[in-house]
Amino acid sequence: MSDTDKIDHPRMIFGAVGLAMGVATLVLSILNAVEPDTAVLFLSISVICFGISALMPKR
Repeated sequence: MSDTDKIDHPRMIFGAVGLAMGVATLVLSILNAVEPDTAVLFLSISVICFGISALMPKR
């Protein structure tokens, strides 16, 4: 397996969690099923996950 075929699992996981939290916040806010304070918390977790994945060194 060459270096280009390897999957960077931690980067992919943090990116997927960030995307999922963003989509979940959007859907819950459309359904009026979440308080604004909770939505801000969800989006903060999403931004933190994207930041961690961006700061990880590439293999």
